[in-house]
Parts: sequence; structure tokens; C-alpha cells
Amino acid sequence: MLMAIASLPRRRLVAGLPVWFGLAVTAHAQPAETETPATRVTSDSPEFCAQLADMLRQDVRTHQLEPVPDEVRMLGREGRKMCREGHIRPGILRIRRALLILRGEVADPR
Repeated sequence: MLMAIASLPRRRLVAGLPVWFGLAVTAHAQPAETETPATRVTSDSPEFCAQLADMLRQDVRTHQLEPVPDEVRMLGREGRKMCREGHIRPGILRIRRALLILRGEVADPR
């Protein structure tokens, strides 16, 4: 009987080890806030659309040595108008395409 009483705490301890071990591993697996790199969040929001439109305006200004393709101007106008009217995704797509064409990352279809 003495043996049964003495082994009772050990059983509880042994039964609880997987739980504690799991908590310790889970806590260790979580990255610290300082370890995560800053990520740039892009969304389909009017603010992001305005940010892209500003980027396009700045790129057009720095591109003044050469004529800006008509497609870039047209896509920029359409994109800004669509964003103002609440068609955020199509507006962002047009502004992004204009940026890519202006930067030479997408060939002008002409």
C-alpha cells in the first residue's frame, strides 16, 4: 500500500509531462515580434490606389527626357478614375500596368 501512495505523484507527473512538453515546444516555436521582418502589406484599398497613382506621377516626372507613351497616360487616367468611382481592383490593375510599361518591365504592345 505504501508503494501505491508513493507512486501516485509520479504517475501524475509522468501523465502531465506530454502536456508541459507540448506547451514548451509551442512557446519556443512562436517567432518573437522582433524577429519577424517588416512586411509591406498591399491591399485593394483606396489608399493603396492613391499610393500607386503617386508613384506613377513621380515616375512620369522623372521620365520627362523621353515622351511618355500614350498608353501609360491613358491607363493612369482610367485607373485613377476607376479608384475614385469605387472600382478599386480594376483601377489598381491599370495603374500597375502603366507603371510596368513606363519602367520597361512590360513591352508596349505596339
